[in-house]
Amino acid sequence: MDRFSEMTAFHSVATLGSFTKAAEALEASRPAMSRLIAALEARLGTRLLQRSTRHVALTLEGQAFLERCTEALTIIQEAEQDLIGNALSATGVLRVSIPSTFGLRYLAHVWPRFLTSAPNLSLDIDLSDRPVDLIEEGFDAALRIGETRSANLIRRRISMMKMVLCASPEFIDRHGAPMHPRELKRYEVAAVSRSQESYSWEFIVDSAAAKFEIHPRIRASSGEISRSAALGHQALVLEPHFVVAEDLRTGRLLEVMPDFPSPVRNVYIVYPTRKHLPAKVRFFIDFMSDVFSGDLLAL
Repeated sequence: MDRFSEMTAFHSVATLGSFTKAAEALEASRPAMSRLIAALEARLGTRLLQRSTRHVALTLEGQAFLERCTEALTIIQEAEQDLIGNALSATGVLRVSIPSTFGLRYLAHVWPRFLTSAPNLSLDIDLSDRPVDLIEEGFDAALRIGETRSANLIRRRISMMKMVLCASPEFIDRHGAPMHPRELKRYEVAAVSRSQESYSWEFIVDSAAAKFEIHPRIRASSGEISRSAALGHQALVLEPHFVVAEDLRTGRLLEVMPDFPSPVRNVYIVYPTRKHLPAKVRFFIDFMSDVFSGDLLAL
């Protein structure tokens, strides 16, 4: 038994939540899967899974190890695909979910080049700010902004995004500008809608990220609505830099509280965990990685 087999067995059991399902997925026997997991736990000197007759759950150590296993197996899988895959092997329909403002403002121009590069591939693009369920709704991949963790999804960071707190000059003349994040709860703000009762924004104070309470007057699923509220002198907004860059350049909006920046957010490609990564998804990952090339979207 080698370490790669042990890792693969553990990853399959952890993501599928079942020794039986994992054995079927890897075309192995259930006893063989149990032996691999037992050998892995013995070698690491810790329990990774809690087992019962009907349920398998990760221990805290198992959760941490699963994340590292996922990263390692993804790298191996990508290396193999680089050797055997190319644009011509990307066929069929690629169904992807992309945040609406991000898709319209930042990516609208890239799709002709995408289709030219993959002549046998068709696109089905869903622009939505809701967190779609990739597996249940049949998506091949999605772009996500911010931290995204799921045992059933693999994520790959492709860029980072700067956030800017801003308001119109008229709003600042009328209400003043906050000097510290703790003052934000006294201001009218527009925020991206979430299914929760309390809202907060995150800023860096004394070299550490901290959350501060806000009370949105406007809650909307699209950042464009928040931007419109700011341009209409109705609210403070925390927006991605690429959304408000032109407004800041022309003076329609002014950056507020620059001494307390909001943490940079990661931009990820996420896709379902699979034994074999389809060529069309592999091509999408490579293409998007090339589009962003690790650049910070703040610039």
